[in-house]
Amino acid sequence: HFRRDMLLHHTEGQDPAETERLLAKLVEDNQVSRGLLLPEGDSDTGAVCRTLLGFVPSWLEAMTGTGARMRALMRDDFLEPHRRTDVIATLLSSLDVRGRLEGRNAVHGALYLWAKTALPHYILSNLGDRMEMAHSVEGRVPFMDHNVAEYLHQVPVSMKIRGMTENDVPFLDQKKLVAALDGLRDPDADFGHQVITDQVLTLALSFVFMHEGLGISA
Repeated sequence: HFRRDMLLHHTEGQDPAETERLLAKLVEDNQVSRGLLLPEGDSDTGAVCRTLLGFVPSWLEAMTGTGARMRALMRDDFLEPHRRTDVIATLLSSLDVRGRLEGRNAVHGALYLWAKTALPHYILSNLGDRMEMAHSVEGRVPFMDHNVAEYLHQVPVSMKIRGMTENDVPFLDQKKLVAALDGLRDPDADFGHQVITDQVLTLALSFVFMHEGLGISA
């Protein structure tokens, strides 16, 4: 995403046609990053972000796009109280944006915001790097381990499905989830679309696991 910021915001002396070619090649060569690290589709970072920064970092644009796709699977009654909340403005208000970013170029600004937000609070925490690196270990996702898959195969079905309900998370809309799953069967859907949909469904599945593990009631 920082390479994209370089192409978009450091245009002095660049041939516009060559810039467009490089942007297209960046997407073509990084299909698995579409929607995750590279923005895809509609996103809304809010007016405050562009006003304060003068640009929108590509990683932030990608994350807000993922958020928009995730909201498309949620129940309307859950979303309604939060529709007027400017999440990005709240995030930026926690940082000294003017003091730290004024006069910096776009790439350095994007790097600073990444280092202060997504890196410590997501990459190093949620993904487990902090615990692993503290012990000089480079971790690997356990679901790639055949032993885990074999163990789960032995888990009783009663622990996987309760009654007639497989997904009873209070803020997810079952009909929207089913529609998203049906969309994966579209023979005309390109690989990029499947990657983007997979990201959102992975988040939804994570919510289901949290719901089951924490015993949240609907």
